[in-house]
Amino acid sequence: TGAAFTTLKTAITTAPVLVMPHFAKPFVVECDASTYGFGAVLLQDHHPTAFFSHTVTLRHQSLAAYEQELIGLILVIR
Repeated sequence: TGAAFTTLKTAITTAPVLVMPHFAKPFVVECDASTYGFGAVLLQDHHPTAFFSHTVTLRHQSLAAYEQELIGLILVIR
């Protein structure tokens, strides 16, 4: 429908706004990795509070995807 398309278009074209964290509430970390980089977002109530990205070193490019994601998670936690 037209309303669904408009909602989707707005979600795709609008930059996410970071919210201030509430330390009494739980956080969620979502990570992803590719051949060239690690990425993560710190979420609270499905809203981003922080972003992280890092390039993959040459020695990590040959690792399996789950190993790259684990390295990305370790980098985020540090």
